[in-house]
Amino acid sequence: MNTLLFCTSICSRTGPVVGRFVNRARKTIAATVWCVPPLAVTLLSSSIAWSAFISSDDLFLAPSQIPTAIYDPINVSPGGTATFSASQVPGATQLLDLHILPVLNPDPFTPGGDYTASDLAGINVGNFGTFYAFQPNVDYFATTIAGNSSNVTFEPSGSYYVELHTTNGTSETNTFFRVQASDFLGEDPAAGVKDATGADRKLTLPAADLTIISDGDPNDNGFLTNAKKQFPDAVKAKTVQEVVDAIKKYFNDHGMKKFEVMIIGHGRSGSIKIGTERINNASDGTVKPADFQKSIDSFVSSVHLLSCNTASDPAGVQFLKDIVSSVPIVTAYNSYVTAADTYFDIGATGKLIKGADVIPEPSTLLLIGTGLIALAFVRRKLVASPLSN
Repeated sequence: MNTLLFCTSICSRTGPVVGRFVNRARKTIAATVWCVPPLAVTLLSSSIAWSAFISSDDLFLAPSQIPTAIYDPINVSPGGTATFSASQVPGATQLLDLHILPVLNPDPFTPGGDYTASDLAGINVGNFGTFYAFQPNVDYFATTIAGNSSNVTFEPSGSYYVELHTTNGTSETNTFFRVQASDFLGEDPAAGVKDATGADRKLTLPAADLTIISDGDPNDNGFLTNAKKQFPDAVKAKTVQEVVDAIKKYFNDHGMKKFEVMIIGHGRSGSIKIGTERINNASDGTVKPADFQKSIDSFVSSVHLLSCNTASDPAGVQFLKDIVSSVPIVTAYNSYVTAADTYFDIGATGKLIKGADVIPEPSTLLLIGTGLIALAFVRRKLVASPLSN
């Protein structure tokens, strides 16, 4: 780690004296002293301030190194500061390095903005500026390690990962922390669900004519609050019926033309929560997806669900199949989703799943059907014509 440390004292006749340059990477210390005229103090103070922070390259943290796990997040307000120290790692006696990963931009090289594992592995200290949504020593800062600790300031709202590289005198350890600067998961914890997270990327949301946000969820952790900040004119719904009523009203008020709607709520695989009610096929569901589809398909051309993991796993696939049976376009995410103050983000490898993606094309169904008929015909001929030795 190449970190600059400076100490200051006062020169009795000419002004401040600055000295002691430390190059941690080379493990060498060289003492240098400059006597600076008083008129140069303002310029010098700026240099001293920057020297007190870990360099941008040294703060780099590769997104491929972030373990996917259930984290107990550290919450700070945007612009807030958190202290990280060796004492946060059991048995550690020294903090060697500190690295930070902010939320990523959508992948500029894929249509949906999602990353593959190899894409994430390709982000390095030479190109991170293209992929990081926030930049070190511009949007977040970490003071030079002193006393085995560093103070880290997170300016923009978002999710960050902080890696502490420590030693206990015998072995070294890398420990990861998730920091939420007003960026909250849209998971459904009341249903016993906690989402594992990893590197995040910003979302580009589908277009919608009407946005409806779940309201009155007693378990909201800030996700819905931030959604309302981003969509102040959205309709708020406490029940599934209020969602249906809002859709019908918009249809009637806008020339009775089908339109696109986005629904935001806490979610899990195959489920989205509205207030205290859920649309799913599970035992805690208030309305089944197929019944919800029947109540809205006369009014909408597209339904976009912004919630955690609604399209993930077999339950999510069935959820989409149930709704897309008559609604032309239905989309949901197969990963966790979070809401910051001014944007939404998702797991870096997460995708927007379209209902059409989980239902075979008619030509595919025709091929499958033809193949099954042919197979049945061959089997019948084999049965009718016993083999002879």
